[in-house]
Amino acid sequence: MTNSIGLREAVFGLGAIAVAATAAGLARAKSQTGQEVRFFARLEEGRWVALIDPATGAGRRVYRSEADALDALSIGPGQERIALLEMSAKDRGGDPAHTSELVVIDPEGRMVVRIDRNIQRYAWCGDSCLAYISGEYYEGGVGFKPTGAFVHNLVTREERFVPDVPLAYDLTWAPFDSSVYFKSLGRPSGENVYRFHLSTGIVSATSYKDFGFSPSGKYYLQMRGENNDTTRLFETRSNRSVPLPDRRTVGDPGGWVFTEGNFMLFARRHAPQTQDRSEQGIKVGRPPTAEYTVWNVESRRVSRRLSGEILPWARPRGVIPVLSGGRIDVLAHP
Repeated sequence: MTNSIGLREAVFGLGAIAVAATAAGLARAKSQTGQEVRFFARLEEGRWVALIDPATGAGRRVYRSEADALDALSIGPGQERIALLEMSAKDRGGDPAHTSELVVIDPEGRMVVRIDRNIQRYAWCGDSCLAYISGEYYEGGVGFKPTGAFVHNLVTREERFVPDVPLAYDLTWAPFDSSVYFKSLGRPSGENVYRFHLSTGIVSATSYKDFGFSPSGKYYLQMRGENNDTTRLFETRSNRSVPLPDRRTVGDPGGWVFTEGNFMLFARRHAPQTQDRSEQGIKVGRPPTAEYTVWNVESRRVSRRLSGEILPWARPRGVIPVLSGGRIDVLAHP
């Protein structure tokens, strides 16, 4: 399940990582970015939401869920709210059912809102705005039968139905034109992406093949899937294909980085490193590292290279925590 926020976990699929970061390393990374990071967030033991202090690397549990499973943890654009999906195999009356609720809390773990609509996908659409898709659980296909798309204002608690988007099953927020884009089930590529303009409420069909827009909106990515065997890059205005760098040189594409411009991140993963032995003689495996390349689409040149591991934490938009050399650096600019 995805919430359309951040890099593709399929490319950088990392398991849980226990990090002992030095405060000096974090402080250095923070000062380099010029962007204040109040906290990162992660799920712990399948029940807890923990916030990670960027100044010390320490985790603090703020919210405990009674649901059977948690997913799609994310931090709002203003870092004032945190959202996640809570999934249960029974309804509130105790009868067997597959339910999914969208929960929003503040950084202290206090409940802001709980939306009981069988939410299957969601995306932030501003500091106090969430767009989401509801649907009934289904084994097969996209994992659910879509029943509707909505936009929710967390301040006024107003919920708006998004009309004229048949069988919406995925979505993303595009800050560059203040719109939410939806994908429609059962329609061919080039005819299944719809734009919902937030302020006017106007829904319009597009000819885009996907909606992986760059921060500037000048380009978009069509990620590899059932209908295409490779990731493709397009110019948004013309829908013209744009060449990507050789994967043998930069690795696999993972998505856009930063909050401005048109920078892509590629990853080339290494094989697991040679195992060490602990004092007890037990082999201890060290996780493989990766080489990351930041590629500037405008200049068609490599902007930056780094190695380490991108930590699988929820993080502010455009910010990437990288574990390298025993400390965390925050990547937020080319």
